[in-house]
Amino acid sequence: MPITQYLHHQRFSPAAIRLRAMTNETETLTSGIDPASFSSVIKPTNDLFRYVNGPWIDTYRLPDDRSRYGSFDKLAEDAENQVRDILDADDCPAVKSEALYRSFLNTDAIEAGIGIYLRGLGLIDPDT
Repeated sequence: MPITQYLHHQRFSPAAIRLRAMTNETETLTSGIDPASFSSVIKPTNDLFRYVNGPWIDTYRLPDDRSRYGSFDKLAEDAENQVRDILDADDCPAVKSEALYRSFLNTDAIEAGIGIYLRGLGLIDPDT
């Protein structure tokens, strides 16, 4: 029996249906599509693209500092903020990561360290 038939059989088998009925388990299926976001002005038979995307196209504003901004950009931005929140927390569980993060934020130490190398190379005045 192919795996798809097996999974279908397991989900819709009489035993599975009886078990859901006995436990009052109801399954809510959602598609992830919000019909409220469709256009109320344009008919889908006239212009399906504008019917589905028109309200979003009319209201969306691209951030000024971006040439494009999609769902993966939003995902990366959110992940970066979550990591920053974890590393900025007082009880950060990632001690080594937190130390590395804080070392990058310590600009005084970075500039002092760079000054030593620049003086050694003769690129800046040793008295500064």
